[in-house]
Amino acid sequence: MGKTVVIGLDAFHTDLLEFTPYIESLYNENLSGELESTQPPVTAPAWASFQTGKNQGKHGVYDFITFNEDFDPEFLDGTALRTKPFYESLDEHGFDCCLFNLPFSLPARIEGDIVPSWLDADDRPPVPRDLYDTYGIKPPEYPTLKGNPLECIRKLKDSFEHNRDQFLKVLRADDHDFLFQLVSETDWLQHQAYLDLVRHPEKKTAEKARELLRVVDEYVRTLDSTLDDDDTLLLMSDHGFQVFDRQFYINDWLEANGYLEFGETHIGSKNEIGGSINIGGLGRFLFQQEWLHPVLRPIRNFATSSLDIDVSFEAGIDTEQSSAYCRSKDEAAIRLSPAVAETEKKRLIDNLVCDLQDVSGVRAYRREDVYEGKFTDEAGEIILASETCKIWRGPVGQIWRESLKDHHSSNGMFVAVGVPSSDDGPIAASLLDIAPTLLIKYEIPIPIDTDGEILPEYPTEEPEFISVDEYTPQFVSDEVSSYDGVQRRLEDLGYL
Repeated sequence: MGKTVVIGLDAFHTDLLEFTPYIESLYNENLSGELESTQPPVTAPAWASFQTGKNQGKHGVYDFITFNEDFDPEFLDGTALRTKPFYESLDEHGFDCCLFNLPFSLPARIEGDIVPSWLDADDRPPVPRDLYDTYGIKPPEYPTLKGNPLECIRKLKDSFEHNRDQFLKVLRADDHDFLFQLVSETDWLQHQAYLDLVRHPEKKTAEKARELLRVVDEYVRTLDSTLDDDDTLLLMSDHGFQVFDRQFYINDWLEANGYLEFGETHIGSKNEIGGSINIGGLGRFLFQQEWLHPVLRPIRNFATSSLDIDVSFEAGIDTEQSSAYCRSKDEAAIRLSPAVAETEKKRLIDNLVCDLQDVSGVRAYRREDVYEGKFTDEAGEIILASETCKIWRGPVGQIWRESLKDHHSSNGMFVAVGVPSSDDGPIAASLLDIAPTLLIKYEIPIPIDTDGEILPEYPTEEPEFISVDEYTPQFVSDEVSSYDGVQRRLEDLGYL
């Protein structure tokens, strides 16, 4: 059968192929196409859906974090993933697995080899604890991105090369039937430089971004040459990236339309690393002065990186008087206030959906139209989406910000090397299709509640489906409560 190696190139998409000629050649010569992400296309729920083949309503991961009753963020780990991942089935059927930087894979559910992900604490040990000694490798490196974009890109190159070398050592030991590695740097690079890469290619940041993409490209060439003829190499991403023409702030819109009242509660203001300062109305005024951003951004970066002070300027909200609000930067969701009476909820949701129809470029869905499963009620009541504007939380003092923003898009990418390609060129698929495709490749029955389908033209016998019992995860490793390093990485990327 040969082994399967899955390389997750976070946020990779077809527009990057011009900078990665070897990946482009694999894309053109093998089964490939765009890979539709989750809604919204956010890293946390996307990688959870990848490893389960199910939508958020069935696995329960909607964000990197959740919020307590005081609106302080609480971090999630693998205990938040509440349905069975495909690699647990592989492990049960006797296949040796290696997971490197897969979010929500710890605490471990399998007896295989697991290297902690960037969403795990910096001091979290691998599984088993002697994994690094067994393969003569070092712990992974996931940098906090302090400094200007050029400094950050240099750090990303260093971390990528370090993690590349560690994964190659494990791969060449030839101990596993299935191996996964997430390359987070392809996403973090675009957060630093995608706008320059596509709009200002003459800039130094764009040049350095191209250099790092070439290093990634050479890594894929090395992987491809390392594998045997009966092995399979699958390149895939959790979402894509694009430039949005404008930015929309949910809580500012809610306030302007009578659904939200300003108050004293600042969402996500907790900072366990250092201090936190909210500069209020002055900060919101300065934020609206686009011409000042090149001056203000280094000052804020200095306060964050050198003084450990988180500077914010979002207005607080009155949770008692507000009927609806957005609490997360990434959910793109409106939640009803607990103060809303049960008898009023349907009318309020109908009114919100109706009012949002008048917002140009923004689509509003009831959560049951987007998600399906036992955890659907944990989502916001209304889910927003757009292909033309980036949707943020706010409130920042303006509903629309007329400026360009590079951020996640719904269209990722996949390439399956070692299987017959389509004669019709690239095909369209979903991120949720990867899990059932891998299960059928290893001749393992597919849970009947799986949302994804087997990749078209992927060689397979008639798939076998099995009923699903109530799933209770059994963890084989100790839980670790520390989140040292995780908060800063999420803040650097704008997720907190």
